[in-house]
Amino acid sequence: MQLTILFQDPYWVGILESIHDEKLYVARHIFGSEPSDAEVYEMIQHEWSGLMARMTVGVPIDTPIERSTNPKRRQREIRHSMAERGLSTKAQEAMRLQVEACKQTRKTENRANCEALKVYKRQRAVEKAKEKHRGR
Repeated sequence: MQLTILFQDPYWVGILESIHDEKLYVARHIFGSEPSDAEVYEMIQHEWSGLMARMTVGVPIDTPIERSTNPKRRQREIRHSMAERGLSTKAQEAMRLQVEACKQTRKTENRANCEALKVYKRQRAVEKAKEKHRGR
């Protein structure tokens, strides 16, 4: 798991990346203003399970073959990756798929609620008409 905090105009955003079953799962948390260490710690304590629950759509990743490398080169690569800011394209794709999946579930739920409301309104109108017909 990796938590990356970066600035995406106009907010500071935390990106949680997790790899399970050779798939990359991503969730995003918006901080607003620049978060302090205490705010980040509080987010980890209270909202971590909510972020984990939102990670439903994964993007398959290719695992590169690891070769033994020179320790100095490895240290340089680690330092370079720590200095990089931003999201990997796989993370962006995973977030896009997650947003699309949430959008589809929201659409189906809204459609069902709208149909239920129409049925209720029609039923209520029929009941009112019957009461008026009975003289109440």
